[in-house]
Formats: sequence, C-alpha cells, structure tokens
Amino acid sequence: MKISYLLVAVILVSLPGLAQLPDVQKGRVYLTGFIVIDNFNSGSVANNPSGITTFTLSQYSKITAIQTYHWNNGKGILKLGTIKLTTSDGKVYGPWTAKGSVGHSGVLNVFWTVYPNLELPPGTYTIVDSDNSTWSYNAQSLNKGFAKVNGMK
Repeated sequence: MKISYLLVAVILVSLPGLAQLPDVQKGRVYLTGFIVIDNFNSGSVANNPSGITTFTLSQYSKITAIQTYHWNNGKGILKLGTIKLTTSDGKVYGPWTAKGSVGHSGVLNVFWTVYPNLELPPGTYTIVDSDNSTWSYNAQSLNKGFAKVNGMK
C-alpha cells in the first residue's frame, strides 16, 4: 500500500504544470473568474480624472488583468506607461508596464492593459495610472479614471 501512495505522489509531481501551483501550496485555490471593477461606459470622455479609482476585495483574490483607457481627444498615446496598485497603509503593488491596444477608428494605445497575476488580501486598492493627464473619465464614471479589473476567487 505504501508503494502505491508513493507512486501516485511521484506521478503527480512529475506531471507538467502541477509543480507550479503556488496558490494550492498557500491553501488557496482560485476557480471562479469575476469582474472586480468595470466603470467603462459609452458616454463622451475627458482627460485627467479628479476622482480616485478604487476597488475593494472582500476575500483573497488573484488579480489577472487591469485595463485603463486613454482616448486623449482621439489622439491615443505614443508612449505607453505603467499601472500600479496602492493601499491606504502605503503598500505598493507594481508598477507593471502596460501593453497597448487600438481603440475606436484605429487610434493607437487607447487601451492600456497589464497582467499582474497577483494574489491580494481583502482590502481597498487604488489604481494608479502613470499618465493621469490622458486617462479618460466622465460623469458616469463619477469622475474616476476608466478601469476594468479582472480576477479569480
């Protein structure tokens, strides 16, 4: 009986990918994808939001993607920036260099996306975009920069 348990353990450890499951080792498994925040909308936008874009996690979660929007009066952005997260007690996660994608009418680098794949504890987090002056917002977003955050719980 002991040999068969050992054999199963050896097989499981040797399978590709199984040795790379840090969340399981921490005792947390993330199976359900969810939208943490999405304040994008179809209204007209302006640059330089005055509001602070935040989100709150009620449980440990893995943040898989963060996206911001830089319409910049139809000019987009030539040079991409970074996105990071901060907490009220001074912790900083990131920054991560954004990957750009085109927006309406082929405008370059309107969407900035990062893929942190980062586990976060419950709490409130502020999204900090390195180019606030071109970050889009409107009244429907409560004057907060447009942001989408995807996660797993």
